[in-house]
Amino acid sequence: MASENAIAAVSQSLVWLLAQGCPRRAFGLADADFVLVQASEIERKRPTRGISVLLYRVTVNVSMRDQAPRRRVLNTGPRSLPLELHYLITPWADSAESQQKLLGWVIRFLERCPAINDDVLNQTIPGAFSPGESVQLVADSLEYAGSTLNGLGPTLPPSAAYAARLLMS
Repeated sequence: MASENAIAAVSQSLVWLLAQGCPRRAFGLADADFVLVQASEIERKRPTRGISVLLYRVTVNVSMRDQAPRRRVLNTGPRSLPLELHYLITPWADSAESQQKLLGWVIRFLERCPAINDDVLNQTIPGAFSPGESVQLVADSLEYAGSTLNGLGPTLPPSAAYAARLLMS
Protein backbone atom coordinates (compact mmCIF):
# COMPACT_ATOMS: atom_id res chain seq x y z
CA MET A 1 0.00 0.00 0.00
CA ALA A 2 1.07 3.54 -0.67
CA SER A 3 2.87 5.41 2.08
CA GLU A 4 2.24 8.87 3.51
CA ASN A 5 4.50 10.19 0.73
CA ALA A 6 2.04 9.00 -1.92
CA ILE A 7 0.28 12.34 -2.38
CA ALA A 8 3.52 14.16 -3.16
CA ALA A 9 4.68 11.30 -5.39
CA VAL A 10 1.48 11.43 -7.47
CA SER A 11 1.75 15.22 -7.86
CA GLN A 12 5.40 15.09 -8.93
CA SER A 13 4.69 12.16 -11.26
CA LEU A 14 1.94 14.08 -13.04
CA VAL A 15 4.30 16.97 -13.67
CA TRP A 16 7.02 14.59 -14.86
CA LEU A 17 4.67 12.68 -17.18
CA LEU A 18 3.36 15.87 -18.77
CA ALA A 19 6.90 17.19 -19.26
CA GLN A 20 8.09 13.91 -20.80
CA GLY A 21 5.07 13.41 -23.05
CA CYS A 22 4.67 16.95 -24.35
CA PRO A 23 5.94 17.85 -27.82
CA ARG A 24 7.80 20.76 -26.23
CA ARG A 25 9.32 22.05 -29.43
CA ALA A 26 5.88 22.42 -31.02
CA PHE A 27 4.73 24.53 -28.07
CA GLY A 28 8.06 26.28 -27.43
CA LEU A 29 8.35 24.84 -23.90
CA ALA A 30 11.27 23.77 -21.70
CA ASP A 31 11.49 21.45 -18.67
CA ALA A 32 11.11 24.44 -16.34
CA ASP A 33 7.71 25.25 -17.88
CA PHE A 34 6.08 22.22 -16.21
CA VAL A 35 5.44 23.05 -12.57
CA LEU A 36 3.64 21.90 -9.45
CA VAL A 37 2.00 24.95 -7.86
CA GLN A 38 -0.03 26.06 -4.86
CA ALA A 39 -3.04 28.35 -5.28
CA SER A 40 -1.19 31.16 -3.53
CA GLU A 41 1.58 30.97 -6.13
CA ILE A 42 -0.91 31.46 -8.95
CA GLU A 43 -2.45 34.40 -7.12
CA ARG A 44 0.97 36.03 -6.55
CA LYS A 45 2.73 35.32 -9.81
CA ARG A 46 0.97 33.56 -12.62
CA PRO A 47 3.02 31.45 -14.98
CA THR A 48 3.39 33.00 -18.44
CA ARG A 49 3.80 29.76 -20.35
CA GLY A 50 3.78 26.03 -19.78
CA ILE A 51 1.59 23.71 -17.73
CA SER A 52 0.85 24.00 -14.04
CA VAL A 53 -0.46 21.18 -11.87
CA LEU A 54 -2.43 22.28 -8.81
CA LEU A 55 -3.67 19.87 -6.14
CA TYR A 56 -6.72 21.73 -4.87
CA ARG A 57 -8.59 19.07 -2.92
CA VAL A 58 -8.11 15.65 -1.28
CA THR A 59 -11.07 13.46 -0.39
CA VAL A 60 -11.57 10.02 1.11
CA ASN A 61 -13.48 7.77 -1.26
CA VAL A 62 -16.09 6.55 1.23
CA SER A 63 -17.61 3.90 -1.04
CA MET A 64 -14.18 2.38 -1.75
CA ARG A 65 -13.20 2.60 1.93
CA ASP A 66 -16.04 0.30 2.89
CA GLN A 67 -14.85 -2.26 0.33
CA ALA A 68 -11.08 -1.74 0.51
CA PRO A 69 -8.88 -4.50 1.83
CA ARG A 70 -7.80 -3.89 5.40
CA ARG A 71 -4.16 -4.17 6.28
CA ARG A 72 -3.30 -4.29 9.92
CA VAL A 73 -0.02 -5.03 11.62
CA LEU A 74 -0.74 -7.09 14.74
CA ASN A 75 -4.30 -5.69 14.56
CA THR A 76 -3.01 -2.24 15.53
CA GLY A 77 -1.94 -0.83 12.16
CA PRO A 78 -4.10 1.57 10.19
CA ARG A 79 -6.62 0.28 7.72
CA SER A 80 -6.20 1.16 4.06
CA LEU A 81 -7.32 4.61 3.06
CA PRO A 82 -8.66 5.14 -0.48
CA LEU A 83 -8.03 8.75 -1.49
CA GLU A 84 -8.97 10.90 -4.43
CA LEU A 85 -6.56 13.68 -5.27
CA HIS A 86 -8.25 16.44 -7.27
CA TYR A 87 -6.01 18.32 -9.69
CA LEU A 88 -6.41 21.33 -11.89
CA ILE A 89 -4.09 21.20 -14.88
CA THR A 90 -3.75 24.59 -16.52
CA PRO A 91 -2.01 25.54 -19.77
CA TRP A 92 -0.34 28.96 -19.87
CA ALA A 93 0.51 30.75 -23.12
CA ASP A 94 0.63 34.20 -24.67
CA SER A 95 -2.50 33.64 -26.78
CA ALA A 96 -5.88 31.99 -26.37
CA GLU A 97 -5.19 29.77 -29.38
CA SER A 98 -1.90 28.51 -27.94
CA GLN A 99 -3.53 27.86 -24.55
CA GLN A 100 -6.34 25.93 -26.15
CA LYS A 101 -4.00 23.84 -28.29
CA LEU A 102 -1.97 23.00 -25.19
CA LEU A 103 -5.14 22.19 -23.24
CA GLY A 104 -6.26 19.87 -26.06
CA TRP A 105 -2.90 18.12 -25.94
CA VAL A 106 -3.15 17.67 -22.13
CA ILE A 107 -6.62 16.15 -22.36
CA ARG A 108 -5.66 13.78 -25.18
CA PHE A 109 -2.41 12.77 -23.45
CA LEU A 110 -4.12 11.99 -20.14
CA GLU A 111 -6.83 10.03 -21.96
CA ARG A 112 -4.05 7.75 -23.21
CA CYS A 113 -2.58 7.52 -19.71
CA PRO A 114 -5.44 6.17 -17.55
CA ALA A 115 -3.07 4.97 -14.81
CA ILE A 116 0.37 5.71 -13.42
CA ASN A 117 2.31 2.64 -12.32
CA ASP A 118 4.73 2.23 -9.42
CA ASP A 119 7.80 2.59 -11.66
CA VAL A 120 6.86 6.18 -12.47
CA LEU A 121 5.44 6.97 -9.01
CA ASN A 122 8.58 5.80 -7.22
CA GLN A 123 10.85 7.64 -9.64
CA THR A 124 10.05 10.98 -8.02
CA ILE A 125 9.81 9.80 -4.39
CA PRO A 126 11.40 6.35 -3.96
CA GLY A 127 9.41 3.86 -1.91
CA ALA A 128 6.16 5.84 -1.92
CA PHE A 129 4.35 2.92 -3.59
CA SER A 130 4.71 -0.84 -3.30
CA PRO A 131 5.56 -2.95 -6.35
CA GLY A 132 2.54 -3.50 -8.59
CA GLU A 133 0.58 -0.52 -7.26
CA SER A 134 -0.82 2.11 -9.58
CA VAL A 135 -2.91 5.25 -9.47
CA GLN A 136 -5.97 5.61 -11.67
CA LEU A 137 -6.52 8.95 -13.45
CA VAL A 138 -10.08 9.98 -14.27
CA ALA A 139 -11.61 13.16 -15.62
CA ASP A 140 -13.13 15.18 -12.79
CA SER A 141 -15.77 17.88 -12.53
CA LEU A 142 -14.72 21.50 -12.16
CA GLU A 143 -17.84 22.19 -10.08
CA TYR A 144 -16.06 21.95 -6.73
CA ALA A 145 -12.87 23.52 -8.06
CA GLY A 146 -14.77 26.68 -8.92
CA SER A 147 -15.89 27.28 -5.36
CA THR A 148 -12.54 26.22 -3.90
CA LEU A 149 -10.53 28.51 -6.15
CA ASN A 150 -12.98 31.38 -6.03
CA GLY A 151 -10.24 34.00 -5.69
CA LEU A 152 -8.66 32.90 -8.96
CA GLY A 153 -12.05 33.01 -10.66
CA PRO A 154 -12.44 34.17 -14.23
CA THR A 155 -8.79 35.14 -14.61
CA LEU A 156 -7.74 31.50 -14.54
CA PRO A 157 -7.35 30.12 -18.08
CA PRO A 158 -9.48 27.16 -19.19
CA SER A 159 -8.18 24.13 -17.31
CA ALA A 160 -8.68 20.39 -17.13
CA ALA A 161 -9.72 18.72 -13.88
CA TYR A 162 -8.57 15.20 -13.02
CA ALA A 163 -8.83 12.94 -10.02
CA ALA A 164 -6.13 10.46 -9.10
CA ARG A 165 -7.42 7.49 -7.12
CA LEU A 166 -5.04 5.70 -4.80
CA LEU A 167 -5.06 3.42 -1.79
CA MET A 168 -2.89 4.64 1.07
CA SER A 169 -1.90 2.47 3.99
